[in-house]
Amino acid sequence: MGRRETFIVFTLYTLLVYGNLPTAGYGHWSTPWSFYGLFKWLPGLNKQHTCEAKCLPKNSEVKQALVLTYSGNLNDVVNPDFNLFEEHHRCAGRSDNASIIAEGRKRIQIFEYYYGIDLSTIKDQDLLDGRVPLLGGKLLFRPYRLSPAIDCRVILESNPFGSWSYENVIVSDAGWVIEAIKDVNITGPGYKGSVSAGSGIYQGEFLFDTSRENPYGGRVLIKFESKEPQYITNDGRFLIWKAELSHPVYGKGRTVHFLEADPVTSKFASREVQTFPIDA
Repeated sequence: MGRRETFIVFTLYTLLVYGNLPTAGYGHWSTPWSFYGLFKWLPGLNKQHTCEAKCLPKNSEVKQALVLTYSGNLNDVVNPDFNLFEEHHRCAGRSDNASIIAEGRKRIQIFEYYYGIDLSTIKDQDLLDGRVPLLGGKLLFRPYRLSPAIDCRVILESNPFGSWSYENVIVSDAGWVIEAIKDVNITGPGYKGSVSAGSGIYQGEFLFDTSRENPYGGRVLIKFESKEPQYITNDGRFLIWKAELSHPVYGKGRTVHFLEADPVTSKFASREVQTFPIDA
């Protein structure tokens, strides 16, 4: 045999013998380098199995989807350290306090024009490290950053170009919040209803970087607006939070966050799904 024939025989033998060994994340016949699996897979490229759902569109209706997980203790959720709050904004491209204040002024407008809450007592410094009572002490305004003690990370990303799972993509979550100290009713142009004690209305952003685990990844900054307060069950065990998202490339989106906590120990685990529709 010549060199060409020897190479072909060796390649086929390697695929046949070693290609059928199980590899991480693949079963015996599903490894992509399997000789038998290759010829089993090719004819089925455009063939739908009888047990699959019918009429699935070939093109995804979602431009971008992300799954986040959180875990920790509710008592550690927010860290009041200004240095951590400042660090987030520096990483988001705001080089000084003036740019953080300008962002804060812009982001908290929703509290006034949507919820009808008077923010005339909020000073510039309050946007950096303040704690300002509102409505006679029933509400409290302050900046926030999710504490590093809380494990918050992106675990899945999916878009029309592919899907990726992540192990160590940590999320920084920061912004401004109005917390309910007592139950209160709000009547605003956009929201009319109650805000339960212990819940909050958040306006902020998520910041993370996927480039270490995704060759096509990079730094991502997603802004969010809460158009309704968090919903907390009477026993404090479950919390649901929804918000509208915006990103310069993904466009407009929505997120839903579901949290389950132990009412005794305050330990919790939660998951969040962010979706950006194609037509948004």
